[in-house]
Amino acid sequence: MSYEFFSRKTVVGRKGHSCEHCRKSIPQGESHFYCAGKFDGYFVDYREHVECEEAWLALNEELRDRAHECGDGYAFLADDDYDTGEREWLHERFPVVARRVWPNLFGGAA
Repeated sequence: MSYEFFSRKTVVGRKGHSCEHCRKSIPQGESHFYCAGKFDGYFVDYREHVECEEAWLALNEELRDRAHECGDGYAFLADDDYDTGEREWLHERFPVVARRVWPNLFGGAA
């Protein structure tokens, strides 16, 4: 599993979108990442809140000690399997993201 090509750029949405990490809304006019690439022969594209991408990188690079490389197959935040303490770590470091991903656990979407 790997990308044949991958592109990420910062954009301002002309309409609302959904973040692939937290599955919550990215409002019209908000700056966010637009990602596109060809993965295992299939074109994929998605959008991410900037802070969700930052939380995902921190989780995988700092807490799990994984170097980020495109095509590693790390799950989006909403799809990930979390070890003991990882949700609390994310809530401490990225409270807005934690509330988006786990509204029932940390008090509602941000």
